[in-house]
Amino acid sequence: MRSALTTLVLACLAAGCGGAAQAPADAAPGPEAAPGADAAPADGPPGAEAGPPDAAPDAGPLTCVRQPATPATACWHSLGGRYAHGACSASYQCCSGAFVSGTGSCGACTCTEPTGTVGCVGPADGAEVCFPAFAGRREPLPADVRTRMTGSSWHAGCPVSLDDLALLHLTYLGLDGGAHEGEMVVAASVADTVLAVFQRLYEARFPLAKVRLVDDYGASDDASMADDNTAAFNCRAITGGTSFSQHSYGNAIDLNPVENPYVKGGTVLPPAGAAYLDRTSGAPGMIVDPGPATGAFRAHGWGWGGSWSSLKDYQHFSANGL
Repeated sequence: MRSALTTLVLACLAAGCGGAAQAPADAAPGPEAAPGADAAPADGPPGAEAGPPDAAPDAGPLTCVRQPATPATACWHSLGGRYAHGACSASYQCCSGAFVSGTGSCGACTCTEPTGTVGCVGPADGAEVCFPAFAGRREPLPADVRTRMTGSSWHAGCPVSLDDLALLHLTYLGLDGGAHEGEMVVAASVADTVLAVFQRLYEARFPLAKVRLVDDYGASDDASMADDNTAAFNCRAITGGTSFSQHSYGNAIDLNPVENPYVKGGTVLPPAGAAYLDRTSGAPGMIVDPGPATGAFRAHGWGWGGSWSSLKDYQHFSANGL
């Protein structure tokens, strides 16, 4: 895989390919104020073993992005853009790893981007990196997926019907550094937004351990979390309650649960997440704010459980912030 990617990089550099997503207006680079919402992943029975490993997508078009030559002195904007030292957004400058108000805080701007989403890495501040382009598509739930979900992640009495859901196929960067294809079920109303978010995660080189349907684990959140699986729809109640979780509507996603555990008092879920309670370690796949994951979701108005005050659900993102 590494030699094939090297070939792709050289081909891309020779062709001068590139591209970047467009973004909303500039926002302050720091994290948002923490909402007081309270929600959590539910406990579940022991689950079935997961399915076969994800297959890497076929090589095709490439995406090329500029990455800072010195990551330690670069900055993540609150909307997800990556800025090299000396680069400026509309109102802030990246200075030795932190944004400072004003555009002349640490000398002349090396490059300026008017929005926070795209980021700014000038020709002298980094190198172009190329990789297989993101591929994502949505479809109504096929018959075999409906059968697979019925009596597992979906059952009679759920707040949404199977017709209200969509199956997503998407490329993601694995923790192994390779490109993989994952599957996810979400509300049809947010399907396009979720594809846009995961494209940004992929192009920002934010890695995910696995992206599989929770039905691969018998719809057990415990089993899915323990396997570090990124998943969305699962018709279930919130932990310790009877009301439906946002996952029951297909409007919530949990990313890399091991690296981003649910924490309330002495409870850590999954238990392996206890190794990642130090949120400054910068471990691959860890969600930080500001950072690529919080920025990608925030740019579409989604909230993050890591900003809650009553508990921390670092893996959790939802359309309504709950």
